[in-house]
Amino acid sequence: MKACGDSPPLVLLHGWGMHAGVWSEVIDRLDWAGEVICPQWPGHGGNVQQAGAAEPAMWLSCARPEIPQGAVWVGWSLGGLLAFSDAAYAYEPLGILAVASTPRFRRAPDWPHGMTAEGLDDFKGRLARHPGQLLRRFRSLLVLGEEDARRAQCAERLEALARPVDPLALAQGLGLLDGFDACETLGRAPCPVRFLLGVNDPLVPVSLSDWLQARGWGCQCVEAGHLLPLCEPDRVAGEIRRFAQALQGVTGENK
Repeated sequence: MKACGDSPPLVLLHGWGMHAGVWSEVIDRLDWAGEVICPQWPGHGGNVQQAGAAEPAMWLSCARPEIPQGAVWVGWSLGGLLAFSDAAYAYEPLGILAVASTPRFRRAPDWPHGMTAEGLDDFKGRLARHPGQLLRRFRSLLVLGEEDARRAQCAERLEALARPVDPLALAQGLGLLDGFDACETLGRAPCPVRFLLGVNDPLVPVSLSDWLQARGWGCQCVEAGHLLPLCEPDRVAGEIRRFAQALQGVTGENK
């Protein structure tokens, strides 16, 4: 947690199987004039809280440190998905920037903008057999889509951040990725929304950008994979700053 200045709080939400350390490179580049809060999901990053079920409201309430009201939210991967829940809207976010995220992670005949059902089912099978091997497999996917030189650098950063995760939390998180559909709740977001996607992301197809833009949501794409906070920290920090500046214009007009 970092605090200074008078800007609104900034909430950075990490993804499945990771922890708040994934935002470290972004925070170093942000120079945010306000409080920066990096909640850990239950069972992740040393947070011993356990959610009673794979439901957004329970995961948000069990995040530590607690999420404040009236903050700017930035969610990576699963963090972005949960930011588009009714439970998240109760925190009255000022704006939501989703990074390498989709409102529906499981691909279906009517939804090509997510992971394949086979991919998610493979994760579940690996989790049942050996959670540690699953996390290693997941980390290898995270750096796909990067140029060779950058992939090695990202893999090194990622390995340095590797931490155990509670298997129950992993199972619940997979349940959220597999079952939570935020397409409808995204449509009633109470604040401005923007997306940042990786063109080469193996988990969130860049075709999502067309779906978003057709519905009036801003979306930027960068030549990268899924691990944008670690592999493209300058770009992510820049998008956060631009988004915050745009929000200041919106709130100024509403005064």
